[in-house]
Amino acid sequence: DNLTFGAGGLILSTAANATATLTADTDNSGVGAIFDADASVDIRIARLRTFAATGINLDTDVTTLVEARLSQPAGTIDINELDTVSANGLALGTVVALEGTFNLTAPIALAPITDANGNSDNVEANLMTINGTSGFGTAGNPIETQIRDVFTTGAISGSFYLDNTGALDILAGGIGVGGTLVDVSIHGESVTLAGSVVASNNVDLTAFGGAISRTGAGPFDITASS
Repeated sequence: DNLTFGAGGLILSTAANATATLTADTDNSGVGAIFDADASVDIRIARLRTFAATGINLDTDVTTLVEARLSQPAGTIDINELDTVSANGLALGTVVALEGTFNLTAPIALAPITDANGNSDNVEANLMTINGTSGFGTAGNPIETQIRDVFTTGAISGSFYLDNTGALDILAGGIGVGGTLVDVSIHGESVTLAGSVVASNNVDLTAFGGAISRTGAGPFDITASS
């Protein structure tokens, strides 16, 4: 079954340990999605777990996204962290979209996206897009991923730290294009550029087991002071 949020949403407790779990596909039939029907906050809670078969689309005001998981291989998870009350960014736990897409949006003026599960993977998906945000991971605790493709959109700021398992393609949208990123650090088994990487200070691209290369017609730029 599907679960659809309309005006008003679920305004729940923001006590530090308060947790909500939203589930579509409770009968494990492989059918069920969580839909957002408007632009207002769908759920306000300190900690959120959400499970569905084919898709999750939520406007949230949460402190920690503990888990967002799809049971079917090709679907999309869209999280728009509005921070309308909490204004504390988003601590990212485990997001599993398998062969699908994870899209994350957060207000640029508020706190950054941080790692909530230590050295475990934060995101498993084919494609990850990051829109806005005032930072993505930290130098000491990057966001760990198992993804194939990534790009950022919007006026992303702060710094961007990503540690990927496997080969990684930076798609045509690039990283930091149109934003004000300070530092960018991206690690993968190999890194292929189909778009530019832009930061005002440092860009660190590391390929642990392969090459750093480019594909397509370009032009592609790596813009940094060092």
